[in-house]
Amino acid sequence: MHKHYIVYSHGFGVRKDGRGFLKDIAESMPEFENILFDYNEINEAENTLRVTPIDQQKNKLLEVIENIKKDDPDAAIDIIAHSQGCTIAALAKPESVRKIILIAPPDNTSAQKVMARYVTNKDSEINLQGDSKLKRRDGSTTIVSAAYLQSLQGLDNETLFNELPDVAEVIMIKANQDDVVGETTFNNLDSRIKVITIDGDHNFKLESRQKVIEVLQKELI
Repeated sequence: MHKHYIVYSHGFGVRKDGRGFLKDIAESMPEFENILFDYNEINEAENTLRVTPIDQQKNKLLEVIENIKKDDPDAAIDIIAHSQGCTIAALAKPESVRKIILIAPPDNTSAQKVMARYVTNKDSEINLQGDSKLKRRDGSTTIVSAAYLQSLQGLDNETLFNELPDVAEVIMIKANQDDVVGETTFNNLDSRIKVITIDGDHNFKLESRQKVIEVLQKELI
């Protein structure tokens, strides 16, 4: 019997287990081979995380998938992506996966949208021509380079998402009370994408997280 892998694509400025969301999902499904990994550069001594450009994140995801296929050519692979991790999965457009699940996907990944939450934070240092240092609630600092912001130029999430059903089954889970990306507007979403809405915030805290897990357990059969 061939192994069934789930590869997790995390969001902006967090670690692979940031906010505990993807970690909780993985722990709820021990029957799968769960692969969590970091897109970003982490400095434990300085408690910083440097965000890597989008194209590097895309290549990292493809590398993880390619390594699985190399070690286990007949493996079944699904992707669970959260927030900006959905954009990364769509950019990668991997052809060797079975299902791609997009959780709380943003409809806009512009530099302005990404940075808007931090420009009013007096503890953060904003430098759009160099390194911005964003103070996080957990005491860490997220470093955002101009190269990362430039890598966001020209991205059209809806177009990217609409290309995914060409390579895999696609399920989108939207949060009805999303406090990060807000109310998303996908006016021309491909009808092949199954859309599920769940009450909850961006990271589906408290009881809403269990609802997401129940949906995933059903959809990943």
